[in-house]
Amino acid sequence: MSQSKSVEPASVHSRILVPQKYNRQPVISRLVSRYGLTVNIKAASLASDSDSDGWFDLELSGNSQKLTNSLSYLQGLGVNLLELAIANHIQSNQHSLPFPNQIITGFFSL
Repeated sequence: MSQSKSVEPASVHSRILVPQKYNRQPVISRLVSRYGLTVNIKAASLASDSDSDGWFDLELSGNSQKLTNSLSYLQGLGVNLLELAIANHIQSNQHSLPFPNQIITGFFSL
């Protein structure tokens, strides 16, 4: 089994909880512009005038390093990654992982 990093496109499915203080900020747009990702918003609940957090059900696609960096960026903002499923570069028994607030390392080097 090779341990080399892949530059092939990878895909991540994640549900994120965005703190209320970011409800009027372009958090998702920055994933596209800063990290060159393709973002598919599968479902969402967010109101700019709400006092509550918003959530997004996202599919992120791009190379594995950019995906890792983008998820670390979200964590740095205080965005909670509630669910994380990594496709294409993991073993079948690891398709759905709970994701507590911790920095991502090594997911794409399997």
